[in-house]
Amino acid sequence: MCADTKTCSKCLLVKPITEFYYHSRTFETKKAKAGYSARCKECDLAAQNDYRLRSAEQIKARKRIKYHESKEDRIYRSINQTMLDNAKRRAKKYNLAIDIDQGWIDAQMANPVCFYLGTPLEIRERKYGSKKGSYDSLPTLDRVDNMKGYTKDNTVICSYKANTIKRNGTVKEIEMILEGIKKVLSRIP
Repeated sequence: MCADTKTCSKCLLVKPITEFYYHSRTFETKKAKAGYSARCKECDLAAQNDYRLRSAEQIKARKRIKYHESKEDRIYRSINQTMLDNAKRRAKKYNLAIDIDQGWIDAQMANPVCFYLGTPLEIRERKYGSKKGSYDSLPTLDRVDNMKGYTKDNTVICSYKANTIKRNGTVKEIEMILEGIKKVLSRIP
């Protein structure tokens, strides 16, 4: 077998390397050259068609569910997932502990009210480039004690405004936040 050929793992025919899809993430093994799929394009296409035929009802059901899901549900799930992803990224960057998960965030967002200010949280898309609306009522994750990580005891869901008041809030707003912090600290051992 010369360097410009490869054996398909499905049909076992030796074919030119151009008959195989190139994938940058694959790695070299004893049987496969780095970067090329194990099956030739013809066998790969046949496998995809076979999967579509075998799974037609399941694929239709998934599409049906996605179609009927409301835009609000998609935005709600997207915001919750974004909060978790950002928390994971910051925890990794600053070497912080994290034990919150998607289920915990969903449970906290069952009643979307700011923990500190008691104001309702707005569930809508964040359009950071636009001037429409304010971010003040959007939900964010806040670590009560910034020296600790994103743990269930140390993390609350609050409004963007409450999260930024620490920098530039009025005395009354900061006192409201202080009362919320006292509530959290009283339940931490």
